[in-house]
Amino acid sequence: YGGPEEEWVDTFGVLRSAEELKKPTFETVSFDPERAKLLKSDKAVRFVLQAFNGDLFNGYGLVLTVLKDEMVNILESVRFELRLLYGVYISLLLFGFYYLLFRRTIS
Repeated sequence: YGGPEEEWVDTFGVLRSAEELKKPTFETVSFDPERAKLLKSDKAVRFVLQAFNGDLFNGYGLVLTVLKDEMVNILESVRFELRLLYGVYISLLLFGFYYLLFRRTIS
């Protein structure tokens, strides 16, 4: 469904200069009516073109939703643990002051 094999080039991983990167990628774009007919007539190509219907973006959105939910759950558990740790710290401080101030002065 692509261009003829003699037009294929193997440029993957080849470093290009800045001047080459500034050049337009496509100098000419031609329309081949035979390929357009093939796109309309081939069942496999038609299935792929019709089946896409935004699936990539829907899947990406679902992945983002899952990651956001996980992040919220992790942050909520961290917040709870920090509050618990703070409560234990305050309780130990109060117990320490009680022991140091009241028990030592009474004894």
